[in-house]
Amino acid sequence: MNKGLIASVPVLGAALVGAAVAWPTVASAKDEVRLHPKLNGRVNELEQELRIMKNRMKAIERRQGGSKSSGRSVRRTKKKVQLIIDGQVHRAVLFGSTRQNTEILHVDGDQSNTRLRLRGIANAPGGWKVEARIEFEMENNDSNGTRDATPNFDDLNFRKLRIRFSHRKYGAISIGREDTATNGIAELDLSGGTVAMYSDVETVGGGFVHVNAVNGVTGSGGGVATGQTVAASWNNFDGSSRRDLIRYDTPKFFGFWISASHANGDRLSVAIRYVGSFFGLKDFKLAAGFGYDYLPGEGASAPGSAFIAGDATGPRQQYAGSVSVLHKPSGLSITFSAGTQVQGGGARENPWSVYTKLGWQTKALLPQLGKTIIMADAFYAREIAAVGDRFKGFGIGAVQNIDSASTAIYVVYRLYDLHKAGLASRGQSTIHVVMVGSRLKF
Repeated sequence: MNKGLIASVPVLGAALVGAAVAWPTVASAKDEVRLHPKLNGRVNELEQELRIMKNRMKAIERRQGGSKSSGRSVRRTKKKVQLIIDGQVHRAVLFGSTRQNTEILHVDGDQSNTRLRLRGIANAPGGWKVEARIEFEMENNDSNGTRDATPNFDDLNFRKLRIRFSHRKYGAISIGREDTATNGIAELDLSGGTVAMYSDVETVGGGFVHVNAVNGVTGSGGGVATGQTVAASWNNFDGSSRRDLIRYDTPKFFGFWISASHANGDRLSVAIRYVGSFFGLKDFKLAAGFGYDYLPGEGASAPGSAFIAGDATGPRQQYAGSVSVLHKPSGLSITFSAGTQVQGGGARENPWSVYTKLGWQTKALLPQLGKTIIMADAFYAREIAAVGDRFKGFGIGAVQNIDSASTAIYVVYRLYDLHKAGLASRGQSTIHVVMVGSRLKF
């Protein structure tokens, strides 16, 4: 608290006492001098100053006693650093039907999982800004990996622990656990409904296991699990996620900027992005990006953007990108994403995947709540988990935003179909998934 303001408290208190004692006299004097406008004006000024002093006293009491009236209190040790605390909770009910059984699961939405962030932001000389971020996720049964037989209790996972130095002219340098330069490069999406569905389709029911009929004939003897989950059957090749690294981002130039990072294990990532108008048309917004990852030989179980089965020695080179266009007046959008991984040893055909999505967002349906988003997507992948694998599917979904509560509620339906090489077409596995969820940001 300001020392001068603290020192002035006794003076202000004495002034308030004196003013309170003199109040009747002032009031009567005001009545007696109605014919003297200047004196009346001075009395009005004194009354206004008295009200200001009272307000200042109340403010001092609130500061000394904490934020008792609001119920919120955040204490900081460094007054020059702004502290921001925010986060979100995302919970959902997941229904899945395979040839083997039907399951109802209660999960944390992996499309945008439950998390908490603490950010410290300070200004430095020369126009630089310094930001420290601690961000961790708390997932209880994530929708990407959970299934009834093997529940997933991934209670605490640190997402980001980093310091960032940024300047409008010189760009930004990040040090610590942070997104690689290519993280998110295959997931640029202007539909407004990514809380429910986007190109990482495995986030909705990724833990369900594909099941084929015995001897490739449906309806005879029941089903047996292939052991291959939805998550193992799909990859959108979206960079190397979050790692311990150093990263540099250039300043934006006409909506373009370039990012580069080096992470532990000698993983190199470079990406270029653009966000802005579509060829100068103000009614259109465009988001586009393309990225390259060098993945050294770490084995098939490498974390992050994992190696694809086959040649597990590497090195590999990964390419991915996405583009999304939004027509702002109508709310219509279209999104496309694709990626591949080039194997070092050439053991088999390079895996690849494609994804496309249509979206429509409008406030006309429930204007008292917020935007309604309706979406449909389709996807196809080859050679992801094994030679000859063909994985495909489609989905539909809707999101309703509740702006006044910073909340979104949604429903998604997805069909996943896996064809394994060497099995009869009638013996292939189809999974139906419905997910109903809600996310609240704070």
